[in-house]
Amino acid sequence: MLTPCINICRAENGRCIGCGRTLEEIGAWQALRDQERREIMARLLIEGYPRSA
Repeated sequence: MLTPCINICRAENGRCIGCGRTLEEIGAWQALRDQERREIMARLLIEGYPRSA
């Protein structure tokens, strides 16, 4: 499964400080299709978060 998780799992202001996903995105992650995950991961790259797979 595609994931931007870098195992720094701590939320501040409703987002994970490690991967940048919102808490809502994290909660829905397993139910998302790969294309939806890719779109979120692309946004995270633009926002400056690292990429992991």
